[in-house]
Amino acid sequence: DWGVSFETGQPVAADFAAAVQQGLERLTLHVLQPWARTTGLRNLCLAGGVAQNCVMNSHLAASGLFERVFAYPGAYDAGAAIGAALEASAGVNAGEESTAPAKKTRTGAGFNPFLGPPCPAHNCIPKAFEPWSAVLTWTETDDPALTAARFLADGAIVGWMNGRSEFGPRALGARSILADPRPVANWSRINLAIKQRESFRPFAPACLEAHAGRYFEGPTAAETFGHMTFIATVRERYRDELGAVTHVDASARLQTVSPDWNPHFHALLEHFFGLTGCPIVLNTSFNNNTEPIVQTPGDAARTFLLTELDVLIVERWVVTKRANPFDHLHEMDARLNGWAWVDRAISDGQEEVLVRRPPHYAVCVPENLGGYLSAVEEAGWQPLAALLGDGNRLPHATVAALVRLWRSSLIDVRHGG
Repeated sequence: DWGVSFETGQPVAADFAAAVQQGLERLTLHVLQPWARTTGLRNLCLAGGVAQNCVMNSHLAASGLFERVFAYPGAYDAGAAIGAALEASAGVNAGEESTAPAKKTRTGAGFNPFLGPPCPAHNCIPKAFEPWSAVLTWTETDDPALTAARFLADGAIVGWMNGRSEFGPRALGARSILADPRPVANWSRINLAIKQRESFRPFAPACLEAHAGRYFEGPTAAETFGHMTFIATVRERYRDELGAVTHVDASARLQTVSPDWNPHFHALLEHFFGLTGCPIVLNTSFNNNTEPIVQTPGDAARTFLLTELDVLIVERWVVTKRANPFDHLHEMDARLNGWAWVDRAISDGQEEVLVRRPPHYAVCVPENLGGYLSAVEEAGWQPLAALLGDGNRLPHATVAALVRLWRSSLIDVRHGG
């Protein structure tokens, strides 16, 4: 807490962040203006971690320096692999070095970011849910896009997993958490109950490409809004309507969706449009605040259980939770991860049992849970039923502490060892 600025009434940290952002925008223009004048080139491709800064990208696209600005969707360290592969493949033919000139490869609006692992075969997907059969149920649907759209139209928050995962840090409709973008309450609900991130951070709208111009206005030099790498302004007449995805300055990190890249996500948006008259859904990455975006059905099931998502749809499988699922934790097994340990400390004259993780993170747990986790730490897997004692249900304080540890990735919980 840096205190409050007398000039703005806002936290000093917010003023500092705004100043750094403005400095970054001035610096990039300072570098690129002479370069553009010297070369005469009017096309700009942005990569490197700083190119994930959508505000900066949009500032450059609106500067008038360039006719086309493309921000690489995998603009972080792992994204260098694509460039290395293109460079190597351009001069290699059937394993032999070639003297032919490198082939020019255009990346831009047509760059497909869905390069990650696909979902398993349809009949194999339920195997990922079986370890959670004590708390999850699943059924098959013939039309997952329509099923998801109906859930969204009814106010549900949906975990959505379909096809190959996205390459890069943005969820673009293959590993996404989705909600109706209109009720502003959905923004706070997702932020508090699922993402648990800073309150000032907005969520992004995913919009049918054909309808984007009606709702949003963005820099025309932006090569594509399909990668969620530029911001747009929500048109004034729709700002109140799109309460969950409109930022305080009326901006939005827009993603346009076409049938070419992700036909399943596009179909979901079409169905939602047909049901509600709104061609937009709130789209955020399918993860909580301690883990990366889910990749596998097992990841999705675990995150679904640990968050307040209403329903999970993996390809054609619709997964729901048992009422009060954590009342059945004793039917599962637990393991304490190797980078956390059980310790004791004195606070206000009282001895406390703590589960610690370097460097400073610690969670206070009940005495019985501390003893149990110490045994887990030494022996590995232990049944949670060992915590039952003489009863047949875990004490509420024990359940609350277990879930807090689990959500913080301090323990891992599995069914059946």
